[in-house]
This record gives sequence, C-alpha cells and structure tokens, in this order.
Amino acid sequence: TRVSLPEDLLEDPEIFFDVVSLSTWQEVLSDSQREYLQQFLPRFPEDSFEQQNQLILALFSGENFRFGNPLHIAQKLFRDGHFNPEVVKYR
Repeated sequence: TRVSLPEDLLEDPEIFFDVVSLSTWQEVLSDSQREYLQQFLPRFPEDSFEQQNQLILALFSGENFRFGNPLHIAQKLFRDGHFNPEVVKYR
C-alpha cells in the first residue's frame, strides 16, 4: 500500500511524536482501531491484555527494547528516507 504523508510529519521528530503518541492511542483511535492494531503485538501466555497494555505504555514512553525504541528507530528511518518509494524500488 502506498501512502502519502507530509514530509514534516516524518522528518521532524517533534511533529512525529506529537502525532504518534499515547494520547493519540487513547483519545483519537476508536476501540476497534486499537483492537486491530493490538493483533500485531506479541501474545503472552498469561494476562496477555495487561501485558500488551504495559508494552504500549513502554513503547510510547520511549523505553529501550534491547536495541532502542521501535518508534524512535522508525522515525529515524523515515527521516533518513529509507521508506521513500524510489529508495524501496532500488533495494
């Protein structure tokens, strides 16, 4: 799927993290949208729902996940142009 997004959203960390935030998760997304996105999170043998909620809080709070925070890594990759259609085409 190809999606056009404003460059500033992807390149400016301040704007990116204002949009991709816990408040957006809690206040903007509907319950069905959150449920859909949660299916991409790891499943846990016990208290999966609670564990997923803790994972979401850690993700949006910038916590380190072994090699960095996935949101911070994604923003850096966006900023550096790794998802530009021309770059993807030549990879």
